Amino acid sequence: MLAPIAPSAPVQALLASAATPGSGAPVDAPAEFRARRPWLVGMALSLVPAVFTGMGFGLAAANGLDERAQTLGAAAGASLSALVGLLVMWRSRPSAVQFGFRSPRDLAKTWWLAPALVVPFVVLAATGVTVSGALVPGLVWLSLAAGLNEEIWFRGLVLAVFRPAGPRYAVVASSGLFGLLHLTNLLGGKSLGYAVLQLLFAVLFGVVVALLVVHTRSLWPAIGIHAAYDIAAYLGGDVLNTAAVVGLSVQCAILAGYAVVLWRRLPR
Repeated sequence: MLAPIAPSAPVQALLASAATPGSGAPVDAPAEFRARRPWLVGMALSLVPAVFTGMGFGLAAANGLDERAQTLGAAAGASLSALVGLLVMWRSRPSAVQFGFRSPRDLAKTWWLAPALVVPFVVLAATGVTVSGALVPGLVWLSLAAGLNEEIWFRGLVLAVFRPAGPRYAVVASSGLFGLLHLTNLLGGKSLGYAVLQLLFAVLFGVVVALLVVHTRSLWPAIGIHAAYDIAAYLGGDVLNTAAVVGLSVQCAILAGYAVVLWRRLPR
């Protein structure tokens, strides 16, 4: 959903110096970092997926390449960023399982993810498929890479930084940063109104997928839902017209209601 930073070594150094994993926790417990300055660490980590994706897109655009090549460049940047995130997880003391690379739990408590899975279909129903066939493979790659990339960083690493303050705080803080990073779309030529709407929707979307990660203790539902939403949005042309606004309103109503249900089921 975003568009692109920073190499892995500085990120690893930041985690090593500013945060230490919680001690004495069971091996199967969710990952967490006890940072001296959690907001500083969280903001630094949240920049990574935006910078990498933006670099891929920007390099293609700077060389005068067409839209298809720019999409492939962004997809390559997002894929590289996801690999960097996996490397950071691997070099950290919490295991990949603790970060959420495990089978989902308690899916019945989340209504089997049904409300969130409906949203991509709402997007397609509202806008249809408007892009040319030549762009579809690149857009699918970009969507899959973005879903993996952004969930690794936001619902994996950033959520772990805020988790010591409690699950509710972690959900709100990580989702707020997720929304703010979508303002980078202004650099891609989007209007201020479009960017603000996307920010607000990204915060709501971030809250829902973060809640799903907390409840299921798995990143896989969030990755799948994120990728499916992005595919639907890109195939619809990612435009803001009357049909898209109506579809967006329906999406927000579904996600807001779902967020309330999941929020009430969180431990205090």
